[in-house]
Amino acid sequence: MSTHNLKNHKLTIGTKTYTKFGDGSAVIVARVTEAATMIIGSTGEGHHNLSNDQSGTITVRIDRSSSENSDLSAISLLQELSGAGEVAITYEDINGGDVHSALSCRLQKMPDGDYTNDMGGLDYVFNCLQLDMWYGGD
Repeated sequence: MSTHNLKNHKLTIGTKTYTKFGDGSAVIVARVTEAATMIIGSTGEGHHNLSNDQSGTITVRIDRSSSENSDLSAISLLQELSGAGEVAITYEDINGGDVHSALSCRLQKMPDGDYTNDMGGLDYVFNCLQLDMWYGGD
């Protein structure tokens, strides 16, 4: 099994670009619905229903001590106070390969406050109205 080095990746949220991911960091990109569903009738005949829904979520997990927490908290505060705060997000492999881009993204909610001895990272989940995904390989 190969490992993935996030140091070769770039994340852009709004106008801020992040390239320094610490241990325990993660970016998870997921579509909300399946692209196709299969339906089989009582006669055994079937067909596929295709969905045009390209919405999705992007989860950004960063260390609690990271300065990026301040940037993401500011997006949340802007969203709560003024309704602004809609951002575009791009996540890409700097070496060429994977590129995921999303438009009309809003922070789903602030991460939960979990204050334990092993605090780990904070998960910021963005809802994205349009999520384009491309896996190019390494």
